[in-house]
Amino acid sequence: PVDRVIDQLRCSIVGDVVLDLPGFEGQFTCSPRSHLFARIAASGNYEPELAALMRSHLAPGRDVIDVGANIGFFSVLAARHNPAGRVLAIE
Repeated sequence: PVDRVIDQLRCSIVGDVVLDLPGFEGQFTCSPRSHLFARIAASGNYEPELAALMRSHLAPGRDVIDVGANIGFFSVLAARHNPAGRVLAIE
């Protein structure tokens, strides 16, 4: 079972891990005890449909506010696709 393997992995890691998420075009530091880590470890990705939807709605020069930014997946994605705009991330 995947859940058991993930639980064993989470218990064996000491300290935070760096996750490389190509769908968000960045690397993110995350606690292995986080629910996000478990989701990403199980699927290899995080919210690919939402990431694609966001990319389709980003307009050049538009500002983005990410409310509930958490680790910053969507904040980084917005910044990478819209260097002329500003990103405000609020957790």
